[in-house]
Amino acid sequence: MAWRIPSKEAIPALKKRLENEKLDTKKQDYVLTSLAFIPEKSAAETMYSFSNHPDSSLAEMANYWLSFRQGNDWKDFWIGVKLEWIRRKQEN
Repeated sequence: MAWRIPSKEAIPALKKRLENEKLDTKKQDYVLTSLAFIPEKSAAETMYSFSNHPDSSLAEMANYWLSFRQGNDWKDFWIGVKLEWIRRKQEN
């Protein structure tokens, strides 16, 4: 239901939920999708924080959303996040 009411206030709770190691892949996807539809810089930064996660499926989904959102709702504040994202990808 969080994705229906995108709110900056939901970001900490979504992040905490993603940090739960017992969360299955389907629920991770649901939470990341909710996060992806919050048009706030802190949502992009939170998504970025999961883009290099040890759980490769979580990292892959986070990278998908970072790539997808860079041209729309996150474009106005994307440049700083993107520079860090590109730097990290070049290191790996």
